[in-house]
Amino acid sequence: MTRWVVTALVAAVALLGGDEALAQCEMCRQALVGSEQAVALARKLNVGIVFLLGAPFAVAATIGVAMSRARRSTIE
Repeated sequence: MTRWVVTALVAAVALLGGDEALAQCEMCRQALVGSEQAVALARKLNVGIVFLLGAPFAVAATIGVAMSRARRSTIE
């Protein structure tokens, strides 16, 4: 049980640890540096990228939970 807690804490720190987790590619960043409007657009772009990354992780988590439950039911 403690292994799962440690894994969850490490994942939370890695995902929420800093601005680097929300950064886009360097070329996009350089194109948007400068004006205040560009900063707002860059922030929206970052949120969009993080939002779109959620779907593959949700699918992987669903498959992992299904596999775990199937394995647990065969053991019992």
